[in-house]
Amino acid sequence: MKSIAVIEGGSGAEAIISKKTSKAFQKALDQLGYKYQVFEANKNLPEELSQFNPDVALLAVHGQYCEDGILQGLLEYLKIPYTGSGVLASSLCFNKDDCKKMLSLIDIPMAKSQICILGEKNNLSDILFSFPWFIKPAREGSSFGAHKVKSLQEAEVALRDTFKYDSEALIEQFIEGVEITVSVSRGEVFPTVEIEPLSGLYDFESKYTKGKSKYHMPPRISQVALQQAEANTLKIFNFLKLRSMARVDYIVKNDKAYFLEVNTLPGCTETSLLPMAAKKMGFEFTDVIQKLIDSAALDYDQGKE
Repeated sequence: MKSIAVIEGGSGAEAIISKKTSKAFQKALDQLGYKYQVFEANKNLPEELSQFNPDVALLAVHGQYCEDGILQGLLEYLKIPYTGSGVLASSLCFNKDDCKKMLSLIDIPMAKSQICILGEKNNLSDILFSFPWFIKPAREGSSFGAHKVKSLQEAEVALRDTFKYDSEALIEQFIEGVEITVSVSRGEVFPTVEIEPLSGLYDFESKYTKGKSKYHMPPRISQVALQQAEANTLKIFNFLKLRSMARVDYIVKNDKAYFLEVNTLPGCTETSLLPMAAKKMGFEFTDVIQKLIDSAALDYDQGKE
């Protein structure tokens, strides 16, 4: 049986979420009977992984330095097959602005947006689309530094907070609608999940506090919007050369699914959205983890020395 390196933590804001994913992975690995060791994503990781010499790196990480291609590049050098997408796909999807620019080439519907860079002159009054806006770090997740604003004054305050998490801030025209997410595993689309945050906004508390959100399968949207979201998810998965498992988020308004972002290492606890969708298809959580292990790969398919 393969030896597994579970990689968790990291130096980004999402390290705390990573620990929850890691605990769920470890429980599943115990049930599956795998030999594994847990590693912290820090400066000692290259040496520690070389000593352990695992068959597979199971990535229980999220956010900066981990989900953005940096960790994937390290694993490529060490020739350790890893879960999730490769270096380029991970990096591209993690930068929300760059990802949107790429997907505009294949006509994926999305909100109008503009990027602001820390240290540059960002004149918010020059933005051409109307309020409300949604401001978030271009390279961060889990709703850290994310704000809905209704005026220039609110936007200036929000932008200062967003810059605490990233030097690039994405400002989008806020679309009021139904939030859905579509998970995909190796080209197979899972049932779509509708997210209903009881606060009205799917923020950090709504995501990670039990009882703060409701979930609906099937989602309460039109068949037209559902088919568009599922078809575009496959289109995105193939166009960006994603692999393993991923999740694509949308907001639906007037029978149209507007792209929000791609998660190349989606949250994967027993209560997360991807496993929730997988369970609807009859997959247990251990099945999901086994699928992840089986999908581990390298960009450069040299195998291990």
